Amino acid sequence: IDIEIKESYRNMKYALDPRFRFTVSRAIYKGMLKYFSAVYDIPYVVQPLPVRQFSSRFSARNKVVLRWKSTPDSLEASASPTGFKVYTRTGDGGFDNGRITLSDSIELPLTPGILYSYKVTAINSGGESFPSEILSAYRHPHEKGEILIINGFTRISGPEHFQLGTMAGFLNDKDAGVPYLYDVTFTGRQHDFSLSSVYKTQGQPGFGASERTHDQLVIEGNRFDYPAVHGRAMMEAGYSFVSSGVDAVRAGDVPLQAYRAIDFIAGKQKQTILGNVKKTPEFQTFPLDLQQLLRRYSLGGGNLMVSGAYCASDPYSNQDSTGKAFVEEVLQVKPVHSDERKFGQVRLESSAATGLKLQGQIGYAI
Repeated sequence: IDIEIKESYRNMKYALDPRFRFTVSRAIYKGMLKYFSAVYDIPYVVQPLPVRQFSSRFSARNKVVLRWKSTPDSLEASASPTGFKVYTRTGDGGFDNGRITLSDSIELPLTPGILYSYKVTAINSGGESFPSEILSAYRHPHEKGEILIINGFTRISGPEHFQLGTMAGFLNDKDAGVPYLYDVTFTGRQHDFSLSSVYKTQGQPGFGASERTHDQLVIEGNRFDYPAVHGRAMMEAGYSFVSSGVDAVRAGDVPLQAYRAIDFIAGKQKQTILGNVKKTPEFQTFPLDLQQLLRRYSLGGGNLMVSGAYCASDPYSNQDSTGKAFVEEVLQVKPVHSDERKFGQVRLESSAATGLKLQGQIGYAI
């Protein structure tokens, strides 16, 4: 098999991954910046990385506090932020021009009955970072209680890939990956998986040949703007809510027991490995520390609602028994037969039939 064909496949595992694209783009940007700095003998400052551990909470009936942390760039000391910019959106409108703060938190007013959404960027003299995820908050004029929405959908990745003997490629039907915001490069699923297949004609391009069913289509990715979507259901049900990123929850920045219920958004979150790198997978649906927090919340009588594509299968795929125990004991789920998976039929079994004992109340959305 031609070594160039093998290398093209290895390279595409990275090229199709948004994480790698960001890393390469930032490296090119830094190289150009330092080149012009040397040529014109002027100092340079690298723009900051996006903030992390973003969370919100009510501080009063008509006030909300936003908190976050800056992300250090281990390769560039000058990328430290000197301030932050907080953008606000009300209802279905657009974001405002933002307000600058020198602190890593801010208290903002809100009017009951209006849905607010927020995003934060880090700034310095070199520029402005990519935006954070978008969090939302709403105070119901006649609230039944407060709900916490946790955005656990942080995954961006390339499609599922495999190599088995002389066959290799990408399995978009199994897992198409998750673009950052959107993708315009996907033309269709791969149909030639043979590493020995070489280019013959435009109609027979060889290994990696793909269909053209999606030419000129925009593929939806992770928009990092889901608390507002879920929050509208809470609003209509008569509840107030705030939201938080899952990394802030895992860091202990959010007191889970303070909320009557938690709406956990998992989306297409599942453990994923970048390219050929052999390391701990990223984007586990329920990492061990998160399992422990949600288990403690559930045991304390908290009400947990979970939605996502891999909520049970991803924890079950771990080699240890902790994921399986979490799924069965906290989420109250067991695998179904293959015919039920195929036709999307779900049935509720009694505790006597399954042996599962409910802790608090659990809700599901698929």
